[in-house]
Amino acid sequence: MKKKYKISFFNFSTVSGGSSTISNALIHILSKEYVIQEYSVYGSNKRNFLFNKLLHRFDNLLSIIFFSTYRNVSINCIPTCNASIVNKFESDILHFHWIHFNFFSFWDFPKINKPVIWTLHDSWIVNNFSHLDTVQFYSFPRILHFLNRNKYSCINKSNFVYVCPSLWLYNKIKKSNMFDIKKFHHIYNPIDIDFWQNLNYSNYTYTDTNSLLINVLFVSNEINTNLNKGFSMLESIAEFSKKFSYKLVFHIVCPIGDYDSINTDSNFVFYGRVDKFKLRDLYCKSDLLVLPSLIENLPTVLIESISCSLPVVAHNTGGVCEIVEDGVNGRLVDNYNSVSFFDAIIDVKKNLSRFKRDCRKSVEFKFSYEKAFNSYSNLYKSILNDISSNSC
Repeated sequence: MKKKYKISFFNFSTVSGGSSTISNALIHILSKEYVIQEYSVYGSNKRNFLFNKLLHRFDNLLSIIFFSTYRNVSINCIPTCNASIVNKFESDILHFHWIHFNFFSFWDFPKINKPVIWTLHDSWIVNNFSHLDTVQFYSFPRILHFLNRNKYSCINKSNFVYVCPSLWLYNKIKKSNMFDIKKFHHIYNPIDIDFWQNLNYSNYTYTDTNSLLINVLFVSNEINTNLNKGFSMLESIAEFSKKFSYKLVFHIVCPIGDYDSINTDSNFVFYGRVDKFKLRDLYCKSDLLVLPSLIENLPTVLIESISCSLPVVAHNTGGVCEIVEDGVNGRLVDNYNSVSFFDAIIDVKKNLSRFKRDCRKSVEFKFSYEKAFNSYSNLYKSILNDISSNSC
């Protein structure tokens, strides 16, 4: 009987965020060939690292001291005991996802004696301690530079292999010249193509392209509590659209936000947190999806939307252009202003039949379970073969 190797998945949360979605998808597709164990700080699984909830708070405090904010920043410099813990696991490979807020500190990395694959869901590895390119040092720069040098040193001493979900991130790391690029691989994040589809409207021809009503969908984990997601741009687009005859109705799917501070006269409909069935229904019934984020790696919401034949209008940033083909499955906006977004929205609406017709086929194989399974399985086997060769 063929041996099934054990893979331990680590993610800060198993219940929310893009990395959680991708981690759960990979667990689903890889379980047929591997025994998967799952660990997190927050979530329902076989083991909770309870002490790390406290370290998470300390990391938030350090982020506020050094950066004047805890959002989009993780110092990860408080030593933990998790390296010694995972070294005792009966796992063949450790697979990291979003492990920030001191799930593991960078001091732990060289101490881990098991092979590690780290799927990078942001650019923290190359961006000092920020997940985004836009966060800057605010205080104690000498201390931060000292920690940053040690972060790079510990990463380079570790026995890690890295997966970049976007070519944008892979090239960003390559250009930094900080790491051995042979340890980095590019594998697109997958979605369940069979689930995310629009069965009712896939062959539907839109005859109301001249309609002045446009249903715009916006999906995010946070709205006005995370400025990077660009919710303020939606408000600007809504205000600008009042100069014209078009009526834009924004359908907002988001579990976190200060809704009381939003001007409800701007045609916003809030859904809060929804399950995947309701989200699919919204993908299928909307005219288009808008993503005005300032920076993104490879946003899953765009792949799901396009897979459901819903065209998108998105800011051309990070790996977005690897999902959105301008003029094929949506429009890319280079100039970050309400006029450019509004013009792109109107263009999609006027050509809705063509955009919806060409959407799904642009992502069907590129982000499929099958392709991701083959890529990750080959990477696992390569690492396991190297272990076998070295032990002989």
